[in-house]
Amino acid sequence: MRKRSRLIKTDEINVVCHGPFGDDVLLARDTEYPVLSDDQFRKKYRHYVFKPASIEIDGKELEIQLNFCNDTFCDNYFLEQHRFSKLKGKPSRYKMDGQSDDTRLKCNSVSYLAHPLYPIPHNTSLISNWSVAEEIKRLLVLETIIPDIKIYEFHHPGCSNAAANPLDNIDLFYRKGITTGKCRKYQCKECMKSTNVRPELHERHNFRQKRNDVLVPLMTQLFTKNNVKGMMENLDMGASTFYHKLEWLYRKCLEFNAIYEAGPLKSKTFDELWLNTDSLIYNLNNIRMRGHGVYNPKNKLDKLPATNIIGSADLKSGYVFRLDIAYDSKVSLEQIEEDTKNFHCDHSNFFLRKNERLSYPFCPQPPTAHDTQSIAEYMKELESFNYRKNYVPGSHVKMQYTAAAHYFLLNKTLKVKQYYFVSDNDSTLQSAIFKIFAKHFSDGYADYFVCQTDKTQTLQEAYNNSRNARTELLEWAATNGVKTRSIWEKAKAKLHEDLKSHKFYNEKTVNGHLVYSMGSNPIKHPLPSLDEGIRKINLINFTQHYSTKELADLIIQVNSRAINNAFQLIHRKISLLERPLVTSRGDGKSYIYANYNPRYAMQILTIFRTYYNFCKTMKYAGVKMTPAQRLGLTNKVFDIKEIIFLD
Repeated sequence: MRKRSRLIKTDEINVVCHGPFGDDVLLARDTEYPVLSDDQFRKKYRHYVFKPASIEIDGKELEIQLNFCNDTFCDNYFLEQHRFSKLKGKPSRYKMDGQSDDTRLKCNSVSYLAHPLYPIPHNTSLISNWSVAEEIKRLLVLETIIPDIKIYEFHHPGCSNAAANPLDNIDLFYRKGITTGKCRKYQCKECMKSTNVRPELHERHNFRQKRNDVLVPLMTQLFTKNNVKGMMENLDMGASTFYHKLEWLYRKCLEFNAIYEAGPLKSKTFDELWLNTDSLIYNLNNIRMRGHGVYNPKNKLDKLPATNIIGSADLKSGYVFRLDIAYDSKVSLEQIEEDTKNFHCDHSNFFLRKNERLSYPFCPQPPTAHDTQSIAEYMKELESFNYRKNYVPGSHVKMQYTAAAHYFLLNKTLKVKQYYFVSDNDSTLQSAIFKIFAKHFSDGYADYFVCQTDKTQTLQEAYNNSRNARTELLEWAATNGVKTRSIWEKAKAKLHEDLKSHKFYNEKTVNGHLVYSMGSNPIKHPLPSLDEGIRKINLINFTQHYSTKELADLIIQVNSRAINNAFQLIHRKISLLERPLVTSRGDGKSYIYANYNPRYAMQILTIFRTYYNFCKTMKYAGVKMTPAQRLGLTNKVFDIKEIIFLD
């Protein structure tokens, strides 16, 4: 029998993050902060870039170290820092390169003498392991619910039966009936204190819930492109009621997913999984909070900052595993200021800061005696930092950190033997995937395909290109004696032939050794879709164990339909996340329906993902099925009432 639940608070979750510094190092930094200049302070501790952070989840500690070479063509890929003491000069595997705000990891070409190959020198972007751990914690808080336990006082102070309760010792209490709210009422026979015990979930679903009749129509209207004001007018409710019911639906979806998604995935193992991933950008309608004055051009803050949503879906079933928004609505600038003082983030390298993931990673501090920053520069930074307090609470999160946390949780949740990743040419997503799934790529159990289409084409142009490509394919098959009736088999035969002379990688001879590097030489898909037109596929990780036939069998399956379909529905169905409208004057774009607080956008995305996976049917092989059915998580189509009134 299910118990009532509630959303967890940040300080309640059993997740603890630790940075790379031990207690002794933190004490040393406290002493050295006022003595050393900011440059000296950064230089002294920058080698901690190779020290892992850690995150403890339900008592299990996991290390996070993502600062290594993330080029799969390099021998150093997924290898930790190492000093070659037997080589001349005792070089290290990696060295730091670039300015303090743009320091990168450079593979030391000297260290390659210890390896059989000679990769082309390259740089790798750095990331704060500590901040990745904090972002993982944020995403876990958003998707965690806990039992809503009510503590009752059944006795007055001094009662001799103080340890008794009516559930275990009913003979010590009088039954006083049931209230109108279906609460059971008990009275202690000794101290005569009366206590109401709230009903269980199965006894009264809508306990302390007014207007419970609006839940079903509200969830339905969320996906009809109706704006918030329109929904409130249609359902005759105020703003506070709307957002209260929205959070209620969000919690019910989390409860539903805990049973029908998290449970089955724990015991399910995939032999292979095609993970289609992408990012969606919408403009947050950033407004000042009430009572914080008029617009001041001297302190201009971006009115419509771009907000990223990262999503990943199974390419074959269409099941959307995660949708995460890069915005922390619970962090405060006061909290950032406290962290800055405790960990001296203002003098730390960006890759060692606790809050590097945020738009404001630290609070400006008064210059120390040996600081290179002037008082005027400090005051300017502080003014900008304080002006942000006038706007909606929270902070945008840098996309690379949300992406890293997104894929970390996917890797932790899914049990997959062979991964195939498909995305567009987004370097941020590629870097995060190569870091988080480094062991899979290193062991040969992951491949990454980039799928690109010409989005400047009209629908008619895409259709014409698709029809022409099919005609060319049929002509090629007839010319080359390919007699199979299936057009897919003809397309695979064409790919097999093209791959015999096609190279995805760049090749270069260095000191007599053949060196490979990532190339930009995609192959044209022989069977483009009618609505996307020409599709180009590129393989961007290093692999040589596939034959041309095996590679053709893989490339023929590559497309971006799974995540594109979900994003298109989000744009078309949810007014808060839709594309901008063209103004009546035709001279600009209007973001009138964009939401003010991404906290509610995240709730709507969770509700949408639950509905999309378990309620929305799509035709597959002539049969209408939900993505959850295709993935094998359930064998039925759910109605939204089964989600809302789950008990």
